Amino acid sequence: MLTQHCFALMLEQQHPMSPLSPSKLGCTVYADDRVNYQDENKGDIYRDRCSGDHNGGDRVFDEIEEHDGKRVPARDAQEDADLDVHPRHDKSKQRAGQQPAAQTPPTPRSSAPSDLTGYWVSLVTEDWRWRMTTPPKGDFISIPLSDEGRRVAFLWDPQSDGSCKAYGAAGLMHIPTRLNISWQGDDVLKVESDAGQQTRLLQFAPKSAPGPRSLQGFSVAEWEPMGAARIGGPAVPRALKVVTTNLQEGWLRKNGIPYSDQTTLREHWDRVAFPNGDVWLIVSQYVVDPKYLTSEYTTSMHFKREPDGSTFKPTPCRQI
Repeated sequence: MLTQHCFALMLEQQHPMSPLSPSKLGCTVYADDRVNYQDENKGDIYRDRCSGDHNGGDRVFDEIEEHDGKRVPARDAQEDADLDVHPRHDKSKQRAGQQPAAQTPPTPRSSAPSDLTGYWVSLVTEDWRWRMTTPPKGDFISIPLSDEGRRVAFLWDPQSDGSCKAYGAAGLMHIPTRLNISWQGDDVLKVESDAGQQTRLLQFAPKSAPGPRSLQGFSVAEWEPMGAARIGGPAVPRALKVVTTNLQEGWLRKNGIPYSDQTTLREHWDRVAFPNGDVWLIVSQYVVDPKYLTSEYTTSMHFKREPDGSTFKPTPCRQI
């Protein structure tokens, strides 16, 4: 049976395993602070903690245990302090019942891999004849129109040039324009155009359902990895991906080349910086329309960043 005694001071030069005699020095035992230690030579040593002061080279032993007929001093208090195992100072006990502080998850804005905000101007590097001027009726070269799409295209009236139908989401970025891109809160990118005076809202994890169909539709955005990650390899770059549905019928070109309300518009927005200091925004579009197109219609538009908004002058489209 184990017996426990509180002991007084023991000089540093005494062997830690020397037997000691009981002292009349007062010692408070904390019965709820019992600890189980493992001694590699003598098995388990059970002891109750005793308080004591530690000064100079003196060592304080809280108690000794009788184990297998031998008196063995328990681990000293300084060793406990060094190892941070004193039960009354156990950090895990101090934290008992406390909930860890909740970490705020990153927002789409704070986790953006690149800055798309600011003012941008169109660089017409392709399809000049269809973008800088209004093509004649029936000019739908390079657009995979279905028979129904051709029929509707030939119904276009040149007097309707400038109609807001040309400024819907699937046609707006083709039109030479300036853009003002900004954050609306932490989870919506707002894209404003001066041509046609349109506003697109690119929503990350939308909190509401789509409303009525509109020219700009309902756009869901995400930061999409560009390729697969490799173990031990560098982080995979990400770009803005946008999928737009819930569109009203509109025009792919100003001359009435149609897309229907069944259209799905998929886009990738990439920011590219050049050694000369220029910064470009490249918007790749993929239009799928089972009604007016026979296959996916793919285009790419380029924009150059401007220093400020001094040339941004919104002009409304015609409500026809």
